[in-house]
Amino acid sequence: MNTCKFVPIRKSTDTFTTMNFVCERDESVCKGPFTYSFCRVYLVTEGECTVKFNRQSFTAVKNDVFIIFPAVEYSFECTDKIKLMYVSFLGLRIEDIFSRFGISKSNCHFEKMSHIRSFWEQEFICENEIIDLVSESVVLYTFSEIGKRCIKQWSVDKKTKKSETMLFIKKYIDENFTDPNLSLDSVSDKFKYNNKYLSHHFKSVFGYGMAEYLNLIRINYACTLIEDNHHFVKDIAFKCGYK
Repeated sequence: MNTCKFVPIRKSTDTFTTMNFVCERDESVCKGPFTYSFCRVYLVTEGECTVKFNRQSFTAVKNDVFIIFPAVEYSFECTDKIKLMYVSFLGLRIEDIFSRFGISKSNCHFEKMSHIRSFWEQEFICENEIIDLVSESVVLYTFSEIGKRCIKQWSVDKKTKKSETMLFIKKYIDENFTDPNLSLDSVSDKFKYNNKYLSHHFKSVFGYGMAEYLNLIRINYACTLIEDNHHFVKDIAFKCGYK
């Protein structure tokens, strides 16, 4: 069976341009300070480099990727054995990519990108006649890999947030299960969730639907009361939150 993935049609202005593709081995050239009118994406292939700008700094080591932005003054402190590869670029499409993946001056350093290094080094030895295509492919490939990482992290963050929310709801149920008015509908109303949505996600975290869990802890509490010599079923039911 064939699989087809359609690519959204882009405006003719939604493009970007690369200016150079460089392999830099001279530590003295990298120091700065410097300010550019374009962006650069760097890959550290040897040594390490401390990047300083706007009273911020980070240290990029071998196989890290980082980005510098236009109209910002940067300075580098590099080791003697530094080896940097970079591509300079600008264009509206890059702004769209930055926006999609939350890339900004406070989120511009991406660690342990060793899987893209061979692609950079292989493409760097291309013929000059196709350097425009090659440098563009290097930039797009790099951002596609950053995008994959961002999407994966968003998924983890979403699951973590969902688990934290369900834990909070479970705590509320544990503390209020003796209330006869407590139910899936009342909890859904309190926390502003659709009851089917709430029960589904509660079950995905704890293995029980919310109504099932509420009934379970009431029954368990009833068993405890019976063991403590509470003999009247009506009293036990009332104490457990049954009407």
